[in-house]
Amino acid sequence: MGLGFLAGTAAALSRLDPYEGGGEMIETVELDDATWTAIPHRFEAGTPNVGAAFAFPAAIEMLTAVGLDEVRRHAVELVGYAWERLSGLGGLTRYGPADPEKRGGLISFHDPLVHPHDMATLLDQRGVAVR
Repeated sequence: MGLGFLAGTAAALSRLDPYEGGGEMIETVELDDATWTAIPHRFEAGTPNVGAAFAFPAAIEMLTAVGLDEVRRHAVELVGYAWERLSGLGGLTRYGPADPEKRGGLISFHDPLVHPHDMATLLDQRGVAVR
């Protein structure tokens, strides 16, 4: 589950069709057509991530208090550290630029000797979260 938001004028949003279906976003359904409910419900497919929505304002407040420049600095530091540690393991292929300033907060890598699902389990058992 994730959380995001879409901002736009009512006129602009009313011209958009949903990209997912489900929940109470459909007003009528016919064999070859559907009518969407009013904004914002037309974009709310399925069960919303209520916990994330509840925490969203606090997360924005925290990011504002810490400062996005500090968040970026910390991410660059962490990804640089991880890139170097992975380089010392041998046999791994790391993908993307080596310069942490040119990266986001993720590192993609592959170990030809370990299936990705097994790698995720092994790392999880050591307190490392991967996706």
